[in-house]
Amino acid sequence: MAIVSSVGEARMVIDQDKLRGCSFIAVHAAPNGASETALREAGFEIPVYPEQGPILFGGRKVGHAANFNGLCFKDKDLVWKLRRVFEQTCFFYTN
Repeated sequence: MAIVSSVGEARMVIDQDKLRGCSFIAVHAAPNGASETALREAGFEIPVYPEQGPILFGGRKVGHAANFNGLCFKDKDLVWKLRRVFEQTCFFYTN
């Protein structure tokens, strides 16, 4: 079951217990839009749409960008550390 945040509603806050219990956090955003820009400004290297591939942070793979699934981040420690950046996006937890 996914718990979703919506850009049109009040921003959700990343919950550490929910984050710990999920497999990854996914960000759905318009290609090369404000969410991707915010993540890039925080130091993430994200393939530019329509390219797909690994998402890097500090040269280390932390997720994957796909045209169907959006941006998937598996490094939950990094997501928690940069949670304020992720809270600016439309994200959801998934298992």
